[in-house]
Amino acid sequence: MSVTCIPLKKLDGSRKLEELHAELLYPKLVIFEDNHNFRIVDLNTKEESSNSDLVFNFEHEILDKTLQDHLLWIILKSGETVVADIVKGTLAKIKLGNFTKYQINRLQNVNQNVYFFSEGGECLHVPLSVQELDERISKGPSEISLNLEKIRVRSIESEHMTKKQQFDNLYLFIENGDIIVECPLTGLQETISTDVKIERIVPWGELVVLSSKERMWAVNLRESNVIVKNLAVTWKFHYIFLPMSSVTATNELIPFYANSLAEDSMNEMRLNVKNKNDFITFRILGAGYDLLSDELRAVKRNAAKRLLTKVISCQDLDEILLTSLLLMLNEAEKSEDSMWIVDILQSQNESIPPVILRYLSSPLIRNLFMLENILSGNVVSYSPQYIIKSKFNINLTDIALSDNTEETWDVKVVLFYVLRMYPETTFERLVELCRTLNVSVNDGLSLQLIALLTTWELKYKTYKDDLGCRQMYFENNEKDLMSKCFTIWNSISDKNLLKNILSDFWKNGESTLHGRSITINPYYYEVYICIFHLIYGSSVEMRSKKEYFLLNFLKDYRRKSTPKQYEFELFSIKGIFPEIGYHRLPFHLFMREDMWSNLKCEITLETYERWLSAVALLSLDPELQTAKDMICSNALKQSMTARKRNENTDNDAKDSGPWRITTREEPLLHAAHRCLRHIVNIDWTGACLFYILQGLARGADQVAAAQLSYQFAQRWAAQQPDNRAARQMERLHFTLSTRHALHKIDWACEEFVRLVAEPAQLIRTLYLHPEFVEKMARYDVNRTADEIADKNGINISSIRFQILENILSTQSEENKSKNASGLDTKTLMVAKYILKAACPKMSAIYLSRIVFDDESDFNKCKKLRALQCLMSVVDSDTALKVTNKDRDALWPLLLELLYTVKLEDIDMPWLVAMFAQDKTLALEQLLQTASGSVQGLMVAADLSRRYGNVKHIRELLPLLLRAGLYEEMIPSLLKIFSPPDDIIYTAWRAVILSPFQRADYPITERQKAKCLKAMNLLPLCPVIKDADLIEVWKNCLRCKCIGLGCLVLPYITPEKRQTISELHKIDKRKLIASLKNLHSETYLVSGAMLVVESLTSRAYR
Repeated sequence: MSVTCIPLKKLDGSRKLEELHAELLYPKLVIFEDNHNFRIVDLNTKEESSNSDLVFNFEHEILDKTLQDHLLWIILKSGETVVADIVKGTLAKIKLGNFTKYQINRLQNVNQNVYFFSEGGECLHVPLSVQELDERISKGPSEISLNLEKIRVRSIESEHMTKKQQFDNLYLFIENGDIIVECPLTGLQETISTDVKIERIVPWGELVVLSSKERMWAVNLRESNVIVKNLAVTWKFHYIFLPMSSVTATNELIPFYANSLAEDSMNEMRLNVKNKNDFITFRILGAGYDLLSDELRAVKRNAAKRLLTKVISCQDLDEILLTSLLLMLNEAEKSEDSMWIVDILQSQNESIPPVILRYLSSPLIRNLFMLENILSGNVVSYSPQYIIKSKFNINLTDIALSDNTEETWDVKVVLFYVLRMYPETTFERLVELCRTLNVSVNDGLSLQLIALLTTWELKYKTYKDDLGCRQMYFENNEKDLMSKCFTIWNSISDKNLLKNILSDFWKNGESTLHGRSITINPYYYEVYICIFHLIYGSSVEMRSKKEYFLLNFLKDYRRKSTPKQYEFELFSIKGIFPEIGYHRLPFHLFMREDMWSNLKCEITLETYERWLSAVALLSLDPELQTAKDMICSNALKQSMTARKRNENTDNDAKDSGPWRITTREEPLLHAAHRCLRHIVNIDWTGACLFYILQGLARGADQVAAAQLSYQFAQRWAAQQPDNRAARQMERLHFTLSTRHALHKIDWACEEFVRLVAEPAQLIRTLYLHPEFVEKMARYDVNRTADEIADKNGINISSIRFQILENILSTQSEENKSKNASGLDTKTLMVAKYILKAACPKMSAIYLSRIVFDDESDFNKCKKLRALQCLMSVVDSDTALKVTNKDRDALWPLLLELLYTVKLEDIDMPWLVAMFAQDKTLALEQLLQTASGSVQGLMVAADLSRRYGNVKHIRELLPLLLRAGLYEEMIPSLLKIFSPPDDIIYTAWRAVILSPFQRADYPITERQKAKCLKAMNLLPLCPVIKDADLIEVWKNCLRCKCIGLGCLVLPYITPEKRQTISELHKIDKRKLIASLKNLHSETYLVSGAMLVVESLTSRAYR
C-alpha cells in the first residue's frame, strides 16, 4: 500500500469549521466558504498562498448544489442555473429553454444524472451525458440553452426518496423502492431489498417506520433478524388492549411480539397481573385454561369481556377477533343455553346493533354457537344502506332505491353506488362487501368494472402555444384503465350481463342497471376504447372493425363547432361544462342512426379534408363517392350559413348594400374551389355554388364566385351539352361580370343596368352618353368596354367603328342648334377616344378613305368630320404614309372644306366655286348678298377675320350691329388696329353695355358670365366714355351685383368717380367682400380693390 503526501494549504481562518463545505475531485478541491462563493484549490501546487486559487463570487445566495463527475451544478436564489468545470476552472450559465417558467430550488444527482426540482414539485431531467455536456460547455458560448425532460414524479415522493434520514450515525434513504443504508464516514452503502415498493422512511425511537401506498411497517434494524409488523394492527391493539392513560406499556409493544411465551414466564405474569396492564392480560388469554389457576381464569374471563366491549364499540367490526373472544367465553361459561351471547352483545339501550345482527345472521355463527332457536334466519331487517353505514362507515343516504320486488336488485344497486364512490376498492374489501350484502363475487366484480368505467376521469391541462392557440395536454390515457379493467374482466366467470351493459354503453353511451340509468362520459374516448377491447378482444381481426379506426380518428381530431345546448344540459358537472367538451365530439353520436344530422355542423371548409379521410368509417352512403359529395357539399353549406349568421344581415340589406370593387374573400373562394373539385354530382355542385353566391356580398366576391361557377359550367357543358344549369351559370357569370365592370368606373346607373343583358347595346350607349367625356377623363372606359365585350364574346372593334361611323354621319344636337356642320368639341373628344383604342394606322386609313374619296363628295359634312378626326389623332409620319401629304398641308384643306360646308348650309352653293378660286372676291359677294341673313352674316364675319382686311370688317360692322350679333363682332374688333371712328366706338359700346342692359334681377349664371366676359374686354377697348361706364355701374346696382360694378371703377376718371353717390352709402367691408368673391373669375379684382380702398377712405374722412 502506497501513500501519497500532499502539501496542505493554509486557508482563511475567519470561518468556523462547521460553516465550510468541500467536495474533493483530486487533485482539485472545491470549498464552499459561504452561500455566495466557492473556491477551487489545486492540491498539486506547492504554493501555500491562496493567490493561485480560483474564487467564484455570486451576487445572489446559493440554494443548492451537486457534483456530476467533474461538473458542479449550482442553483441561485435568483432562479439562475450555472455549471462549473472543476478541471478547467470555467463557469457557464445554463438557460432552461422549455421550462423557464419553473422556479427551480433543488438539485439531485442520481447515478450521474442531474434532476431539477421546482417549488411546485415538478421533476426535470437533463437528457445529456457528462461527455456531451462537457463538449457543449467547452465549445459553446458563456450561456448554454438546454431542453429538459419532465418526469412524472410527485413532489412529496421525490422528497422522501432523496432526503437522507439519520439513524444511529447512519444515513437512510429510499432509492428505486429499496432501502439504502450509507455510512457518512466511508461512503459505503448496503441495499435492503423488499418485496414491495417503499415510498417513505422515518426514524421512530429505536425503530424505523416504512410505508408504501397501502401499508406501514416498523423495523428494528439493531436485531440480526429484522422484524416487520403491520402498524395498522398495532394501532388496533393500542386502542383495544391498552388503557388510554397507559404510556409505559407502549414501549413493550414491539418486545411483546419479539419475545415468545416461555415456561418460566407464567410466574412473572402472576406477579404482574395486578398492574392493570392489558398486554400481560392478553398474554394470559393466549394460554390454555388448564395451565391457569382459578384466580387467573377469572382475570382472563373479565379481560375477555372487557375486550369484547371494546371490539363491539369499534366502527370497523373485527369479526375474527369477536369470534375468538366469544369462543373463549363460551369455554368459560360451559352453558347449554346460548342466550348469554345475545345478552353480552346488547348495547346499553338493550338493543343489538345492526352490525352485530348482521354478524349473528351468518349461518356459520348460528350453527357454531347454537343460535338457531334464539335468532331466526330473517332477523336482519335493516336496509342495505344502513348496513353499509354501520359496518363500513359509508354514507349512502342520497340513494333512493327503486320499487322492486327482488331484494337482490336493491342491494346490487347499493353495491354499485358504493363502488362508484370508491372505484379503487381492493378485492378483499369487495369480497367483504359482497358477503355483507349477500351478492355473489362474480356480480360484485361486474359491478366494480362498470363503476370503474363510469367513474374514470381523463386528466388534462389546457395551455396556450406560441401562437396563442389553446392546446390540451393529457396526463393519463387508456393504458392504465385497460390494465385495471382486464384484471377484473379476467376474474369474472359469467360475463353475459356485463357484455349486455357494455354493448349498451358502446351503442348509446348509457345503460340501465336494475332500474337505474348509468352513463359514460361521451368525451372520454379512452373509456370507449377500453370497452371496445373488452367486447371484441385484442385480436388482429378486431382492428379491422370500422369503429376501432373511428375511435382513433376522433381521438386525434380537434373539434371546431360549439357544443350544442343539450350537451351543456346533460354533460355539465356542477353547472360547469368540461373543457374537454370544447375539444372533442361526443362519441355516442356516431353510433346513432341520426349521426349525420348531428355531425353536419362540424364539417366545414376548415375540417372537411380530415373527414374525407375517414369517410369510409362514417357509413353515410353505400356509394363512397356519394358520401364524399355529402361531406363536401355540407362543408360549403355550413360555412356559408355560418357567415350569414355572423353577419346578421337579411337578404334585402345585402342586396342593397354597396358594391365592393375589390375582393375580400379570396381565401374562402380558393377553399371552396378546392372543395368543389371533390364533388362529382352536378346538381349538388350547382346547389353549392348557389350557396356561395348567396352568402357573399355584392361586388368582386360575387363576380369571383360567378367565375368559379362558369368554370364548372364549362366542364358540365363538355359532359352534358344541353345542361340547363350550365347555361344558367354562364349567363349569371356574364351578367355579374358586366355589372362589375360598370361599377369599377362608377357608372352603374339604372339605364346601364337594364342593358346588362344586351352588352352590344350597352357599349354603344356608353360611348354616346352625354356624360361620357367626364367619365373618360377619370376612368379607362375603353378598357371597361373591352372587358364587357370579352366576357360576353363580342367583337368590340366592329362596335367601335359602327359608333364612329354614326358620329361622322350624324350631326349632333348642339351643332344643329348652332347650325354647325363640323364636330363640336365634346363629340370630337369622343371620336378621338374611340380611335385611341384602335390601331393608329388602321384608324388613319379608315378616315383618309372618307376624306379623299371622290365618290363621297356629295357628303362634304362627313368628309369634314372625318378630316377633323384625322387631324386630331394622326401624327406627321402616319399622315405622310397614309395621305402622301404633310400634316401641315392638311390644315388649308380642312379650312376650305369647313367654309365650303358653311356656304352650302346658308344656301349659297354658287359661291363655293368662287371661294375655291378667289376667297376675297367670294367674301365681297357674300357681303353684298348676306345682309338680310343672320347665318350669312355670321359666315361673312368668320371669313372676313380669316381672309378679309380692315375695309371688309368696317363694312361688316354696321350689318352686325343691325342684326344684334354683338358677340360675333368681338373677334373683328380685336383685329382692327387703326384709329377708332364712330362705327368702331358704337360697336365697342354695344359689346360692353349690351350684357348689362339685358341682365335681369336676380341675375342668372349665364348672364353673369356674359357680363364678366364684357368686363374683361375693358383693358382692350380703345375707346369708352365715363358715361357708358357709369351706366354699367348703375345696371350692376340694379341687378344687386356690387362687386361686378366695382370692376369698372379703375376705368372711370377720378372726378366722375366722386360723383357716384352710391359709393358713399355702401359699407367698405361689403364692397371688399363682393370683390373677393370674384377673385377666381376675373383678373380685374386687384385693380378694383385698390380703387375701392382709396376711394372709400377719402369718403369717410
